[in-house]
Amino acid sequence: MMLRARMWPVVCGFACISTTVPLLWTAPVRAQAAPAAETETMDEGPGATPSGGARPAAASLAQRKEAAKEVLLGQQARRGERHAEALRHFREAYGIVADVNTRLFIVRSLRSLGRMGEAYVEARTLISEADAAAAHDKRQQQTAMKARQELALVEQKVAFIRIGNPTTPHSELWVNHRQIPASEWSEPIAVTAGPVELVTGDDQRVEAMAKAGAEVTVTLPPPNEAPKTDGARAAASSKAAGGSGYHGPDRRLMALASASVGVIGMSLFGAFGAISEGQFARLDQACDVDGYCDPALTSTRDRGVATQLGANVSVVFGIVGLAGGAGLFAWDFFDPSDEDDSARARHGRPQLVLGPGHVSLRGSF
Repeated sequence: MMLRARMWPVVCGFACISTTVPLLWTAPVRAQAAPAAETETMDEGPGATPSGGARPAAASLAQRKEAAKEVLLGQQARRGERHAEALRHFREAYGIVADVNTRLFIVRSLRSLGRMGEAYVEARTLISEADAAAAHDKRQQQTAMKARQELALVEQKVAFIRIGNPTTPHSELWVNHRQIPASEWSEPIAVTAGPVELVTGDDQRVEAMAKAGAEVTVTLPPPNEAPKTDGARAAASSKAAGGSGYHGPDRRLMALASASVGVIGMSLFGAFGAISEGQFARLDQACDVDGYCDPALTSTRDRGVATQLGANVSVVFGIVGLAGGAGLFAWDFFDPSDEDDSARARHGRPQLVLGPGHVSLRGSF
């Protein structure tokens, strides 16, 4: 019996390592550096329009250019019906130069996203700003008129929630995944008409149904004795970001462990394959053209069979490990966690932090 170990899988295995490992290295770096993308959702999302932008008359040339660039990117995204991306650019522009026309784009983007509660608040603010601007610049009268048109469209799909006990000592309040400042609890809260979920700082939930144009009074339950503010905040922000709400061991750490098993498996596959190929070469040289081999070479054959079996088992572990590592990294990359890094560390779960020049493990032990 002649053993023939083929070495082309070894080349494929190391090619897999050379392409997969850089991907595993850079994925968490991109996940840390890239901002979380907004999702096209009917719920009220996190975030708010910045309030620190320069007044148009006082803005510098550089500020105006930078704001105009963001507005252009927002308009391009809006034409492509990427309304969440457009909203992000418009808010960036408004944070640079607080122009009423930019806020008009913000209102329209929110309305296109179905986030009527936010759109209502923004439209009311826009009307006040546009009226003030029109007093000094008649060109802004048209913006004020458009703002009222937008408000009329939003009012058809907005409802209001009134907190029946606004002085309740809760630390936080989230309505449809949008955090409401305590200073606004005594006022009607604009929401998208339909089902409404309220989550308090200690993770207590109240559901209500609000019809368009109607006002619904909701009484919050008394606070729990042991508040769980991190849990409420994590659940609300994760849902608003479109995440799965995963709450468990650090996925990057598990991915690194899985990928390490894969790399070891592929390395053993290469080593066993090279040994097996060597055994074959010896048999190929010692046996004649008719395939007759000296019985003394039986041990060589047996070693070749054993190393080939080791190579086959190793490649299975290698493929499964690398695939598992890549899958876990992809899951961590595309699925927002229900906790930020600091919260995970506070809860004692180890967290792997990878970077181009460092690898660190942090957490409470």
